[in-house]
Amino acid sequence: MSSGNYPGAMGPGPGGPHSGPGPFGTGAVPPRPGQPPVPAPAPAFAGSGPQPGAGSPVSAGPAGPTGTSGGRKRLPLVLSLVAVGIVVVLVVVGIFTVNSVNRSNYGPDAVAVEYLEALEAGDIAKVNDMAPLTVPNGASEELLDAKYLTNATERITDVRVLDTTVNGDTATIDAQYTLGGQEFPLPLSATKDGRTGVFFDNWTLQGPVLPTVSLSLPFVEGVTLNGEEFVPREGTTQYALVPGSYSLATPGGKYWLEAEDTISVGFPDTPAPEPISLTVTPPPTDTYTADVQKAVESALTECAKQKNVVNEGCPFTAEGEDQGLTTTEDVPDGSVEFSIDSQPTVEAELSADLAAGSFRTTTAGEYSWTGESKEHDNQRLWKGSGPLDPSGSVFIENDTVRVEFW
Repeated sequence: MSSGNYPGAMGPGPGGPHSGPGPFGTGAVPPRPGQPPVPAPAPAFAGSGPQPGAGSPVSAGPAGPTGTSGGRKRLPLVLSLVAVGIVVVLVVVGIFTVNSVNRSNYGPDAVAVEYLEALEAGDIAKVNDMAPLTVPNGASEELLDAKYLTNATERITDVRVLDTTVNGDTATIDAQYTLGGQEFPLPLSATKDGRTGVFFDNWTLQGPVLPTVSLSLPFVEGVTLNGEEFVPREGTTQYALVPGSYSLATPGGKYWLEAEDTISVGFPDTPAPEPISLTVTPPPTDTYTADVQKAVESALTECAKQKNVVNEGCPFTAEGEDQGLTTTEDVPDGSVEFSIDSQPTVEAELSADLAAGSFRTTTAGEYSWTGESKEHDNQRLWKGSGPLDPSGSVFIENDTVRVEFW
């Protein structure tokens, strides 16, 4: 074998061992004697795919669209788009949820339902806190105390909102309630007044107008309204009431029986309603009738002791006429003699204040009289008779009666 040098052969040179430019340059394995030369592996390029194995083609160009580097570049963009989509969805859902809660829990109809339910429960404090009830005609508010409504035999029930119309910051609410088994309409109005918290509307109701009642009853101790003690004002007074039923009762006494009057009142349909009358007129007792009868008989007996033709305060006289001559002209005062032949039967009534009353005759009695004549030397020639059917007033003082004839 020749011992001459060949390009790239081992030996001294500028590139050092295996550094020559020949086919067995950098990375080449020198052939053994008698073996063909082994080529060096192809250089790897940045960004290339998997390294090729034996018999695999070598990719020397840039990475294709399915390369790992391209997928890594698009991943942040995809994640950003997904994040934005999630945020948008959350915002839309949030807006929908807020609007839904605002309508269902804070809308004018929801406020009206809460208000009506408080009325139905008799929670007057909550009612007035939400929307004070409107008291018309300057009526007294004394009977708006919840204790009078609590014992009512009838109260409003089945309150509900039928329809709500919103026009900007105002709303009209068509509500309904039941009282005594009958349904009644109740129109309400509301105004939007700012917000509750950050997101929700604040609707304020206008309280409905209350009914009023005019009480007429005796001024006696022990008056009750729906079983609760009540001291009425003297005379006839108008009071505002929460819709329901009310029973006004007076206790019995010596001359009157227990009495009661009951009314049922709902919301009026006018802003200035006429008051409903609630009047208690206790009927008289048998004792009252008997005492008045005795008082009438006693007063007639006293009148019979009078001696004049006409006596003030007495229900009978000795007036008469004969042949153009009248007793007032011919009979001297002090000469008349009266006689009660039979007493009348009377019936008596009580006044509303239980402090007085009246009586009238149901069965007339009889009286007779005689008188002297001036024309005939004071002889007792005049005589007469007549029915005894008085009527008059009764006065009650310290559980006794006194009568006066009309």
